[in-house]
Amino acid sequence: MSCDVRHKVLRMPGSTVGLDTPEELQEYEFAHEGELNWRPGFFAPALCSQRKRTFIDYYLEVEEPWMGSWNIRYARKLDENEKIRYLPAFQKQFPGFTLEQMDVVHCCEFTWYNGTDAPDLY
Repeated sequence: MSCDVRHKVLRMPGSTVGLDTPEELQEYEFAHEGELNWRPGFFAPALCSQRKRTFIDYYLEVEEPWMGSWNIRYARKLDENEKIRYLPAFQKQFPGFTLEQMDVVHCCEFTWYNGTDAPDLY
C-alpha cells in the first residue's frame, strides 16, 4: 500500500558512470540485481522519472510511513568532508570512481507519496 515517505539520498547523474539512457540504466539494474536496494547503505536507480535524465541514488535515510512535516525538498552539493567520507561506498559500487567525480554527487532530502514518482531533485 502507498504512503508518505521521507528519503535522504546522495544522488548523481547516471552519466557520471556511463549510464546515460534509461536503457543503459535498465541493463545496469539487471547486471547488479542482487546488489541494488532502496534501503540505507545501498545504491539503486532513483525513484523519480528517468525519462529526461537518469539518476543513481545512494540511500542514507528512509522513513516510511512518514508522519512529520510534509513538504521537505532540498538538494545541495556535498562539502569536502562528505566527499571523502562517502567516496569508498561509491568506489565499491563503481570501481575507479574518483574524488573529482564526487563533485557531481548531491545530497537530496525529500518527502513524497510513494504511489507516484519521487521528486526530480538534483
